[in-house]
Amino acid sequence: MSSLVGIVCLKLAGRDSNRFCVILEEIDSRYVLIDGDVRRKKCSLRHLKLLPQKVKVSKSSSTEEVRKVLMDAGVPLHERKKRHKEQKEKKEKPVTERVKKSFEQASKKVEHGTQKKSKKITHNDKT
Repeated sequence: MSSLVGIVCLKLAGRDSNRFCVILEEIDSRYVLIDGDVRRKKCSLRHLKLLPQKVKVSKSSSTEEVRKVLMDAGVPLHERKKRHKEQKEKKEKPVTERVKKSFEQASKKVEHGTQKKSKKITHNDKT
């Protein structure tokens, strides 16, 4: 078997099906390491359709480098979703009148020092 490293493939099965990838390393006679428009992972050769196109990549190439090489070769890629979305402005949650009144009463008690301390019931206090 000739070296499969650098061959452009189409993923046929799984979550990343119908996406293009490149073989980065031959693990054994059945499995290879792929990357590109898919997640970098070990994949069975039965789940790949090998294409006649070949690009120059190595195992140590980053995903961005592999994607750039594929784009330069004319392979169509999906757009990547951004992981970190911009922070949205936090809106104040509406507070009911009943809750507002209870907050006001609690703050008045704390200001005046009239808030009663709760007494813990112990086994000796029970009659």
